[in-house]
Amino acid sequence: MMKPISKLIKKVKIEVASEEQYKPKPMITGEDRRKNMFTILVSALKEHP
Repeated sequence: MMKPISKLIKKVKIEVASEEQYKPKPMITGEDRRKNMFTILVSALKEHP
């Protein structure tokens, strides 16, 4: 169970990183970033049940 999730998290991190390269945005706090990460992860989990 843990291995696919850690792979998924890695994939999400890569997606977030590449998204941020193209999308200039104001400085976000660590808290916002964590929330954003979590939202993306949840939506990714919904897409791949």
